Amino acid sequence: MNDNQEIVISGRNISKYYHNSNMIVKALENINMDVYKGEVLGIIGANGSGKSTLLKILSEVTEPTKGEITLKGKIVSALEVGIGFVPDLSGYENIFLNGKIMGMTDNEINKKINKIISFSEIEDFIHIPVKQYSSGMYSRLAFSIVAFLSGDILLFDEILAIGDRSFRIKALDIIKVLKNEGKTIIIVSHNISDILYLCTRVLLLEKGSIKKEGDASKVIMEYGNEIMYRTVKNNFKNIDIESLLNKWENINKIPLSTGKLIIDKIIINANNNIIIPIEESFYVDVFYTSLCDKGNFDICLNFFDSSGYLIFVCITRNELLFNTDESYLSSFLIPGGLLSSGVYKIEVFCIQDKIKYTPYLGIDLIFKIGDEENNNMSFIHQGPIRSLIKWNTHKL
Repeated sequence: MNDNQEIVISGRNISKYYHNSNMIVKALENINMDVYKGEVLGIIGANGSGKSTLLKILSEVTEPTKGEITLKGKIVSALEVGIGFVPDLSGYENIFLNGKIMGMTDNEINKKINKIISFSEIEDFIHIPVKQYSSGMYSRLAFSIVAFLSGDILLFDEILAIGDRSFRIKALDIIKVLKNEGKTIIIVSHNISDILYLCTRVLLLEKGSIKKEGDASKVIMEYGNEIMYRTVKNNFKNIDIESLLNKWENINKIPLSTGKLIIDKIIINANNNIIIPIEESFYVDVFYTSLCDKGNFDICLNFFDSSGYLIFVCITRNELLFNTDESYLSSFLIPGGLLSSGVYKIEVFCIQDKIKYTPYLGIDLIFKIGDEENNNMSFIHQGPIRSLIKWNTHKL
């Protein structure tokens, strides 16, 4: 961030310890962080990494065991269910309570309360105690209070995981509006796409400490790659990950039969490169054998990025009629420059006679695309897919 930007949250050596029987559990250990006015900061990490604990400390719900925090401005937060509301009070009364805690007058709260109730979509339940609310109702109301009350710093903990798709889209849109209004926002979420969509900077927590921080897209890509590598290691406990990448074959699960077809092997044909250069085209070769006469089969490959999101699908669309015990090879060409740098996974399916989609075959391939040699403009390619559209520019 720019050195001239105002710091609204400053934390130094923040630690939080819990005593469990004869053990000391270190939820947070020596966290040092600055949050700048007007930025949207994402906090990511595995369960138990300390994300929610950090947000509780920043929102002054709990105190750190040691360390110092300096805050500038009013903080309003939507944390986990059970925090921030009085259970025996109605939703309406809890809106007023939160407004009063923030130092707002009755007149100021009254100007916003109808927007809060309408946005939360719980008009029919607003006058009953919140202890009777479902977790979704509770979370929608908590989000709406944070979004519409006059806080300077807004904290959201997994709040976008609640509600149906329409509410989630509405919530993302209102956070964008708040961002454009110059609010300082901190979001904790396991939904990496939301973090990438909303945040400019990310902290990655691991076992109570900051492992990485910086540009959202870079930190998320590295985090996703690490998750992918750990997943592969768990699935192939007896195989070194680098040798797996080098061989390009899932030797534990192949050959595999669908009853009508045997997948003999699948190879990523990339000129023996362990890491595929970003501009180099490569083939995915699928070798298989038919177990029936006059059958028609298509191979389907689903490509996932390191965040676990499906990015595209390749299907053979064969017109051949296959014969028993005959072997076939289907090759997919992946053009150079199509994929951004990072780790990717392929899942393999089979389609019989154009209509029967077999269950997932349990075959995964992992491959990695290398970084650009000239990465001066790498910041442009934020997603996994890069445009192959050719431009033509000329002087008028």
